[in-house]
Amino acid sequence: MKFERESWRKLYIAESGEHRLMSIFARGLRDYLLRLAGEDGTILAKTKSPKSDLQILLGARSSAEKTMVNNAFDELVGVGYLSINGDRLWITRFKEAQEARSPGAVRQAKYKAKRDTIESQATVLVEASNTENVVTHSESSPVASSVTLVRPSPGDASVTSQIDETRRDETRTPNPAAVVSVKTLATRATLVLENPHDGQWQSPSKWPETIAVCEAWSFGMVIKLRDFPPSDSDLRTILEAFRDGYTVAELVEAGRRAKTSEYFRKIKRPGPSSFTAAVIRRLLADEPEPANDGGTMQLPPGVKFGAEGL
Repeated sequence: MKFERESWRKLYIAESGEHRLMSIFARGLRDYLLRLAGEDGTILAKTKSPKSDLQILLGARSSAEKTMVNNAFDELVGVGYLSINGDRLWITRFKEAQEARSPGAVRQAKYKAKRDTIESQATVLVEASNTENVVTHSESSPVASSVTLVRPSPGDASVTSQIDETRRDETRTPNPAAVVSVKTLATRATLVLENPHDGQWQSPSKWPETIAVCEAWSFGMVIKLRDFPPSDSDLRTILEAFRDGYTVAELVEAGRRAKTSEYFRKIKRPGPSSFTAAVIRRLLADEPEPANDGGTMQLPPGVKFGAEGL
């Protein structure tokens, strides 16, 4: 049997006390009926004698087997596992049980749906911007073109734009290389931050962009990042910067300026987690301060030496 090709049904391990008080045969029949039920839980779609028809369906031949089926049927109807309405027999909560999803499965489905939506939007944008008419020519045939464009003066309706082109062996086709799915750095970071449980499998700590920014923000220390942002503030801060739209070059520059910043000199052990959104904004907004070796006096703006000043 090739299990990957076979259909299957959910069988829950949990069992109520009411069900445990039923006979072993009734509990076994309860689980076996999952194999026979339709997609909506129907066992017998049209029956006048559900017990007799169920005996035939199960292949009960001896009188002892038929008696066991009848008794189990009464038990299952008694606890509400089976329902009868008119001539239909079905498992009462079949669809609810089979379609139920764990919180993790629901979260993963939302994550995948959002990821697919973002990827499809990115693909549409790329197709719209990069698949304009592309003219390709055969190498064996030359292309001769002559274009004359006359711009009309305002109010002169007799003058029109004239274009005379002579092209041979040309085809207008989209560039297949331009139709690609693009996932930006900001998009990848957003997906990981919004769903870190699934996003950790994207290994964000090993992205080249993450490694480059971490090195620029580590002040010479060796920092080992983990792939789960909620438990790694350094990785979380870097991903938040990506999500906010900063480029790697901008963040590396912020790290370079931080080495001469008074704010970071006051921090005992600075690292990537010190680069909050406000800090990055200030670092990139300020002009880098000139280096002072101690031999040059730094004067406030507007103060000068000489006759006009000190």
